[in-house]
Amino acid sequence: MKNILKLLSILTVVLTMPFSFGARKIDEQKIRNACPAQAAAPIQKQRTILIYSTTKGWNHVEGIASAKIAFKNMGDKLGIWKTVISDDLNNFTKENLKKFDCVVLNNTTGMCFGESPEILKKLPKAEQEKIVKRSDEICQNLIEYVRKGGSILAVHAGVDCYNREGFIKLEFTDMLGGEFFSHPWCIGNVPTTFEIDDTQSPITKGIWAENNFKIHDEIYMLGNSYNRNTCRVLMRINPKKSPITTKQGERMQHLIRQDGDYATVYIKSFGKGRVAYSTVGHQEDNYYDTKHQELYMRLLQFCCGDLQADTTPIKLK
Repeated sequence: MKNILKLLSILTVVLTMPFSFGARKIDEQKIRNACPAQAAAPIQKQRTILIYSTTKGWNHVEGIASAKIAFKNMGDKLGIWKTVISDDLNNFTKENLKKFDCVVLNNTTGMCFGESPEILKKLPKAEQEKIVKRSDEICQNLIEYVRKGGSILAVHAGVDCYNREGFIKLEFTDMLGGEFFSHPWCIGNVPTTFEIDDTQSPITKGIWAENNFKIHDEIYMLGNSYNRNTCRVLMRINPKKSPITTKQGERMQHLIRQDGDYATVYIKSFGKGRVAYSTVGHQEDNYYDTKHQELYMRLLQFCCGDLQADTTPIKLK
């Protein structure tokens, strides 16, 4: 029993510490070349987005860098938004959030507005309390920002925040529409099959010729904060066409959702605001694909309020 408890303790630390493997070389020009040719909708006014990428858990080095390049290039080339790339927490005061039409949680992890647990516990108690208080305030500021008409786009690990013991914030993960729980479909898996649940949505229509396609990426499965009745699922995994082929994924099979609802892209309303999520973006590969950049451009234009899309929930097909 002591050995098991010790192992669990070590695992908890590993899962919450900021780390990554060595970064791979990113072809920046290839990402820029994959930019869509035109905007999905004309802008109603000048838009400004904030890309925030702090990690207090796993650090998706290539995914973070690729998203920054892709989103800034889209804005510059197509004139659809001004891009602010910053991890400055001062952007998250109630007043400063009003400057942004959308906040992009770019592969953020852990207590992304605070500190990782293993570092936090080494600090003096007064400093710990100060960090946790500020983290709580920022989460609440973001919730109110969206509720009053702002928006959030969570990219891949953007839902891997405030979802682990010690820093769980259900109001925050519920606002996002889901929280990372496991990834049985790991990066080394054979390509998985995405089904397009809403083929008529202006966010998905016309990007792929068929209502399904194969993709190679690490696919996140969402936990209890995800509920199909609170969002409009645009895409999901087809498990019958997506076998789990890695030993890592096999070890996670007992963590698979029992309802068989593996949403990968969705949009939702939250008060007067808008929320969107896509699991795509673990690393750089899919940013080389114009189709996936087109999807992200449309999701961001939806969040900013320029592309109108129905957020009414639809049943699992």
